[in-house]
Amino acid sequence: MKRYKSVVFASVVALVMVGCSDSSSQKESTIEPVASANELPDRFEEPVTLDLIKHVSGDIFFRDGETIQDNVHTQWVKDTFNIDLNYIWTTSGPGDTFDTKLQLSMSANEELPSILALRSPLTQDIIDSGRVQEVGELFDKYASDAWKEAMEADPMHGIPI
Repeated sequence: MKRYKSVVFASVVALVMVGCSDSSSQKESTIEPVASANELPDRFEEPVTLDLIKHVSGDIFFRDGETIQDNVHTQWVKDTFNIDLNYIWTTSGPGDTFDTKLQLSMSANEELPSILALRSPLTQDIIDSGRVQEVGELFDKYASDAWKEAMEADPMHGIPI
């Protein structure tokens, strides 16, 4: 369990540091940089908020009283790492609904989430927009060996769609 927590925490920290590269929407961070994932604390002292977006497909269900913002997963991340997961928007319905919403958000120059994981025809458009930061060096520096191995095992790793 300790190794799993380290992998998740290192992954989140690397992505927290990525954030949005657009300086006009960049938020002040009180997190001090570290040399590697090995120097990270087990838990942030001050709360960290990650803004996310998500397509909620028909196979995602919540227990009674739970929502995308408040469920067993979001509570575990909060309790374990002191990280609040904040979904700034979600979509449902056909899969292309997410791409349409993302295109509209970008056209309106709305704030992008802290983490944006895509396998979409929009990937290259988002890269070309200059509103995201390339994470290769950060990944190499901060990702755990387990996460790096998992990415290498993914046959689609590094291939924009």
